[in-house]
Amino acid sequence: MAFAVFHSVGFSQTEEKQDYKQRVYKISVLGQKKESRQGYLANSNDSAIYLSLNAIPFKSVPVGGTSTRAIAYYDIQSITLIRKGNIGKGALYGLVTGAVVGGTIGLISGDDPPDTFFATTAGEKAVAGAIVTGVIGTLLGTLIGALTQHKFIINGNKERLFNMNQTMEIKIRKDVYK
Repeated sequence: MAFAVFHSVGFSQTEEKQDYKQRVYKISVLGQKKESRQGYLANSNDSAIYLSLNAIPFKSVPVGGTSTRAIAYYDIQSITLIRKGNIGKGALYGLVTGAVVGGTIGLISGDDPPDTFFATTAGEKAVAGAIVTGVIGTLLGTLIGALTQHKFIINGNKERLFNMNQTMEIKIRKDVYK
């Protein structure tokens, strides 16, 4: 009997679904006087962003938390977001895309006639093509991933900060409900 009560109590506590996808955004904030501040976007509202020196997920701390620094909208010229992991994702996508394209081209080209000097089969061409184009794809994907960032121009305008907040809300909510 005690086991049944313990068992039902242990499983009756359910974890609430989070409204936000836990993403870490490294940011660079350019101030109105051209001063630059780097850190992680901890939170934001209609009048300020909250910067943390520690890598924490966006919206994981309350507005005005003690581990954050507030930067008012009128002190912000631009905010550049670089999502953590873009380089690795770019490299992976490039590798897969390059390998698939190279392998497909190798297979489509078919076997060489057997009387040629360096005759290869379609399978050998597919493997060689996948390796060569996979490496090229990885390099290109890494470069694209490193350059991928999103820049919001605020220029001390409260409405532009509000628009940035809406864009961020839509993005993180869309990621949760995919």
